[in-house]
Amino acid sequence: MPWNAQNFAARHNKALSPSQATKAARIANAILEKTGDEGKAIAIANSQAEEYGAPQRGSPSGMIGGGSR
Repeated sequence: MPWNAQNFAARHNKALSPSQATKAARIANAILEKTGDEGKAIAIANSQAEEYGAPQRGSPSGMIGGGSR
């Protein structure tokens, strides 16, 4: 089943931001097309999308440049 950001987030991870959901849907669709394994596609897409939206290590609050001065 091909996903879009809205139906991926609604069915598989409600905690994703809109940009993370878009990323997850793209990843899941690519994996599903390549492997045919829906469970694997969902798991990998969730993992990668959560990393995509996570604050960068070493940067307070994920801000590049160090945050407030």
